[in-house]
Amino acid sequence: LSMAEQRIEFWVENETLRYRARMGAFNPQLKSFVTEHKQELIELLREKAGEPAVIAPLSYGQRSHWFLQQLRPTSSAYNIAFGLLFHELCNKAALNAALQQLVARHGALRTTYGLLSGEPIQCVVQIGSVTLHECANPKHDSETLRAEGAQFAAKPFDLSREQGFRAGLFEGAGGRQLLVLGIHHVGMDYWSLGILVEELLVLYQRANAGNALELPIPTYDYI
Repeated sequence: LSMAEQRIEFWVENETLRYRARMGAFNPQLKSFVTEHKQELIELLREKAGEPAVIAPLSYGQRSHWFLQQLRPTSSAYNIAFGLLFHELCNKAALNAALQQLVARHGALRTTYGLLSGEPIQCVVQIGSVTLHECANPKHDSETLRAEGAQFAAKPFDLSREQGFRAGLFEGAGGRQLLVLGIHHVGMDYWSLGILVEELLVLYQRANAGNALELPIPTYDYI
């Protein structure tokens, strides 16, 4: 039973649970599941401000990471991070535009995790965004910037309330700027992070040049 594979979207409209699906996708088995857990789905979607979302069970690997996070909710052991030091002042507007496009491309960056009838599930909203955290101190050298970036990336995620993706830009002495991406391992692995970084750099270059932020449609459903 996978509503993600069937591409079934749910949302709440006037206290009523609505859905959108391909012809024949909403089969009797799924209909029975939704009927049984209708109120739980409504409450879950209310937490997402009623936005359309795909609700799906976790993969075996995701279940392991989610379970370990529940055992140690303040742990950052499964946070993964990437840092990029700019050698010249970056275009913040272009960077922000590139980050938003990245979130729009990949559902894993728009996902929160919770429980439905006692089973862990993922909730992928169709419209998402990421706030670029900015911190500037002209007295901070490169070493201090890296320490700040590491602390930012290591902050624990509350997977039930926030997407497992954050971005921060740290600026120090001499105009040094450090971009840090922090991601929870439940959503992606290091190989996927490499794809993410490559796309971000291409999107940033295009936004900085004033070009359209277009990339080939991903050939995979998650990264």
